[in-house]
Amino acid sequence: MKKLLNKIWNSPAAQLVIMCWFVCVVVALFSGSLPDSKAVPPQRVGFFAPLDKGQKIALKETSHGFEITASDFDIGYTITEIGSDYIVVEDMAKVTETRIPIYSIRSIKTIKVKAK
Repeated sequence: MKKLLNKIWNSPAAQLVIMCWFVCVVVALFSGSLPDSKAVPPQRVGFFAPLDKGQKIALKETSHGFEITASDFDIGYTITEIGSDYIVVEDMAKVTETRIPIYSIRSIKTIKVKAK
């Protein structure tokens, strides 16, 4: 009986069937973990969530830190980079670039204007 099983197991047809099963199992395991092209990007959370790269902001320096006012109007500075604990802003003339750490920011205000 062992000889018959060894003969069947070592045949090219049996090896082909085993390889097909292996490929099917691998495809089945990884097909659920592949990213979906229609997947919605995760929502941003945290202190800088209301800010976007390229957004126009106004900076006001107080004794307690910067107050940032964000809007769609060209009001002074443009955000060029958003890190986990800092932002980089550039002035209107594109001459000065300022890095502002999170501990230097007192508040972020957002101006929302509805179109009529």
